[in-house]
Amino acid sequence: MIVDANAHIGHWPFRRLHTTTVEGLLRMLDRAGIDRAVVAHTHALFYRDAHEANAELHAAVAPHRDRLIPLATLNPEYAGWRDDLAECVDEWGMRGLRLYPTYHRYDLAGDAAAELLAEAEARGLPVSIPCGFEDPRQRHHLDTAPDLTEHPIAFAAARFPHARFLVTNVPLTTIDMIVRHLPAQDNVAFDVSALPGPEANASRRAYELLGARRLLLGTHAPFKYPEVGLLRIAAIGAPDDDRCAMLGQNAARLFGHQET
Repeated sequence: MIVDANAHIGHWPFRRLHTTTVEGLLRMLDRAGIDRAVVAHTHALFYRDAHEANAELHAAVAPHRDRLIPLATLNPEYAGWRDDLAECVDEWGMRGLRLYPTYHRYDLAGDAAAELLAEAEARGLPVSIPCGFEDPRQRHHLDTAPDLTEHPIAFAAARFPHARFLVTNVPLTTIDMIVRHLPAQDNVAFDVSALPGPEANASRRAYELLGARRLLLGTHAPFKYPEVGLLRIAAIGAPDDDRCAMLGQNAARLFGHQET
């Protein structure tokens, strides 16, 4: 089973994506041979009330829950997030959170975020946090949110050692710095979606830093072609057991979506 730990539906206001719909995303995954994907809604970054995008996500993935694993996006500085979290998890069965602190303009290491992370830790919900969306050299001039750096990520992971974090769209330098900050802590995993191509040997270096259990396939579809994420995993040249872990077993374990 192959599981993409980092996929999206929805529009992006700064450029046209390959697809914006569940059906289009599934076609991309099918062409790449990917069985399941963890998905959030891009509209949650830009709506004043991010929970409206959670409702859109719930409706869109409902017929495809055998393949798509939805994550709720909440802004801890928005009033009512606790009620929104309860609806997402208890009523709609969402499997975790995807947070965007730089786009929502809050500090991941701050007190507001700490309340949300404490709730995620208590509920056993994994927390997916993208470092960014697009290469800064290619961004639209109105896309001004900075990339998330290693310091707030490391602080949050250390403050909540029983929470499980997945950092996506993360450069190798940031992976290296987080590992340096948290040398004895294993509650933070990473995807491969922002690593350079196979010729740079970045995937292999990430594998050497993290081991197979903390490195996950993430494609960042539809911003990128999912086949590229698969090539990043293949370029590692890992043994079969490790390759299977990175391609799907780690994500299935993290998000509680085991193969049947």
